[in-house]
Amino acid sequence: MEEKEKRRLRSQERSKAASKLFDFDSANALLYKDEAIRIDRSGRSEGRQPFTYYGEMSRLPERQATSKSTKVSKKEVVLPRRQRTKEDPLGDEVYEAFHRKMKRDEKSMTGSDKNRIANEIDNFRMQLMLLQQNNWARHLPKMTYINDKSDLEELSWKRQATFKELQRLVQKYENWETRNEQRLAEIKEFESRRDPDAPDSEPVDEDDADDAILAQPSVQEEREQERLEELGPSSRLILLP
Repeated sequence: MEEKEKRRLRSQERSKAASKLFDFDSANALLYKDEAIRIDRSGRSEGRQPFTYYGEMSRLPERQATSKSTKVSKKEVVLPRRQRTKEDPLGDEVYEAFHRKMKRDEKSMTGSDKNRIANEIDNFRMQLMLLQQNNWARHLPKMTYINDKSDLEELSWKRQATFKELQRLVQKYENWETRNEQRLAEIKEFESRRDPDAPDSEPVDEDDADDAILAQPSVQEEREQERLEELGPSSRLILLP
């Protein structure tokens, strides 16, 4: 009997594929079902609890009164002035090649993220087209979690909720894309005013190879010389049997 109960409960659990779908069952009905907003001035809620966005987490902790007053004293401390070294032991030229490589990697990762988001938006637009077709009930369970596929009322209101949510996501991406193009145009205009003869892209030097970036001979020789001066030459012990 217990095994049958466990199997039945396990079958009711949502799969990983269903967890990626839109779920409007636990959403606010005032937003997705257009329910009327009730104002109870008498204080009688008739068994209904007021809606809270985060449940118990939205409540602020109660302030506890302190029995004793805390005395705060202010004391000014003047720190000694820091003396700067005249020469930097590690100049900026040591990190220029590595910095250029990191900038290229960051640009590549940003481009891959943009492509991934663009693919998701294309899928959302395709889903909007499918919801406007005559066989929308066939495609809706692939987008939104449906409890009963034979319930026309549930299919109808979840279709409208899914359509509005997809429109909101697509509009959000289009607004971001418009703002991004404006910011890029402003950056190019600012750079052209500052230095009209500046090239659009940074030149690629031969020192940008991975071997030259991760292990430069000059830096290794300097560090090896410092280690010898501080610790002395290394010695090898041979243990005879």
